[in-house]
Amino acid sequence: MTALGSEALELKVHPEAGFLEVFDRRGTGKIRVAGVHLRWQRGSHTGFANLLEHAHGSGADQPSTGLKGGERGLKLLGSIDTGLTFGLQFALAQDGELLCWRAWVENHGDFSVGLDQIALLAATPQDPSIRELGIRRLEDLLGWRPEDLLLYAQGWQSWSAASIHRPRDAQLKTRLGPFAEPMMISPLARQRGGRGCFTSEPYGSLLNREEGRGLLLGFLTQHHAFGGLRVDFRAPG
Repeated sequence: MTALGSEALELKVHPEAGFLEVFDRRGTGKIRVAGVHLRWQRGSHTGFANLLEHAHGSGADQPSTGLKGGERGLKLLGSIDTGLTFGLQFALAQDGELLCWRAWVENHGDFSVGLDQIALLAATPQDPSIRELGIRRLEDLLGWRPEDLLLYAQGWQSWSAASIHRPRDAQLKTRLGPFAEPMMISPLARQRGGRGCFTSEPYGSLLNREEGRGLLLGFLTQHHAFGGLRVDFRAPG
């Protein structure tokens, strides 16, 4: 087991058991992540692996200032197939409640490899109060107030609207009106939540006008072409 901690959160990685845990040090909740999964294809062979179970090296990164108040990092390395290596990197903000992680895969073999799926997060609540850990206001995480923010939202289809919104705006819609409805591939594009609620694909960005800093948010998925982002400035907490 390898651990990484800050004043607000604690990360425990269990490579031998194939999962990791995130604890709120106030004791209000915990998330158990059932591994980081990868599915790949080499010729006619399809492989599936939990990367945590194959991690055989780890090391702590030096502190940096990438996140609010600096950060502590942790890196895991391993291999899952002939010539196929991977890395997992975790970063925990020292001043705030923010944990980031990423995965990368490198092919050092003589044959091409197709990456079919990478699942970074599969979480199940272990405590009824998990909402207190899983949902945080930007004001708590980064010191940002909603009234100071601008949101850039877009879509990946050619007729998707792209615009900059204030927290109390209504999302801009395509001018095609009802003609666009049969062409809407993404389920997210059909969701409208009124003023203060926005959707964006495959990413969106927040800009703090007072500080001149921004935050890029988004996900990539192979289930629905692109991942979707939903930002609700009305949500309490």
